[in-house]
Amino acid sequence: MTLIDFWLSRRGELAVLVEQHLLLVVVSTSLAVALGVPAGSLSAWRERLAWHGVAIEKEVDWPRGGRSLYFRDPAGNSVEILTPGVWGLPSGW
Repeated sequence: MTLIDFWLSRRGELAVLVEQHLLLVVVSTSLAVALGVPAGSLSAWRERLAWHGVAIEKEVDWPRGGRSLYFRDPAGNSVEILTPGVWGLPSGW
């Protein structure tokens, strides 16, 4: 993988862009991770999570066109799978 860019948001989130995927780690007392995936792959992720018995906590259709799925990892951390358009960045994310 190739690191393309990284930045710190005003809310204290560290975002790292690796190739076409975005990994977001929120700096706080708990950990939240977001993995950016191609728009057309969200259904496959939903099916894969269901096959493994992982409950989806929430799904969001964002105003800019991106979509997110939220679930918990075994340690209770929040995990988000998101598609481009969530933040409206020039990179597409």
